[in-house]
Formats: sequence, C-alpha cells, structure tokens
Amino acid sequence: MEQRPYKRLGTPPTTRVFLYVPEGARILETSGVLRDEVQFYYDPLEDLSYYYVDQTVQPGKTGSFTIQFALPWNFHGDFSQYNFDLFKQPGLKNITFKKTVTAPDDMLLSAYPLATDASKDTDYILNGSFLNDVAIQLLYR
Repeated sequence: MEQRPYKRLGTPPTTRVFLYVPEGARILETSGVLRDEVQFYYDPLEDLSYYYVDQTVQPGKTGSFTIQFALPWNFHGDFSQYNFDLFKQPGLKNITFKKTVTAPDDMLLSAYPLATDASKDTDYILNGSFLNDVAIQLLYR
C-alpha cells in the first residue's frame, strides 16, 4: 500500500483533505474534483482507511468539491448511531462545509447538532463556517 501523501517544498498552496471512512465504504460520485484525483489509502499504524484529495486553490480564490459515498452497512431493526467527525487543521481559514446524510424518511430519530437546512430528498444537512472541530451524531431505528 502507498505511504501517506505529504506536501513537497516549493509546490503551490494546496488544501489536503483526508476522509476517514469505515472499511468497505465506496465512492458513488464526485463533483468539482475528478474521481481519479481521489486516492484511497490505508494507514497501518492507525488501522484506518481513508480517501485523500489534494486541491490547489490560488490565493484569493475559492474552490469546492463534493464526494458522495455509501456506507458499508444498512440501518434496519435495532437502533444504530452514526457518528461523523470533522477535524479542523491549524492554519485553515475561511473554510465552509456542508455535510448531508440521506436515508429513508422514517428512520432518523434524533440528530446533534440540529440540522441547519432542510431538503425534501435529504435526511440531514449541516453546514456553516469550519471554525472548530465538528462532531455529528445521528440516531436511526
């Protein structure tokens, strides 16, 4: 397996995003970034799988991308909790995020923090400025 990617000296400013996912999660589609630019890695020291995206954004400009992935399990029967954590890295400024979760309408029982937006086809939407770490907890039945 490949080693964890790191920025080389003398390269243009980049934003590196690590999406740690459960084993077996798969990308469904991407926008704003080519599917081939999203690399899969495994960290044997942490025993974690992740997707890695390295985006160059010129100073004074903005950029965005979306990666939609499917979890490797289904929610049915007993209660199941879904936790999602975003970790802000030092030095990131003026970053906004949007986390959406889609599931059948009758499955979501509670959410923390509360959703910031509503959409007919989306179960949960949280977006805003990425000033601190964010921990999302959803309880399904």
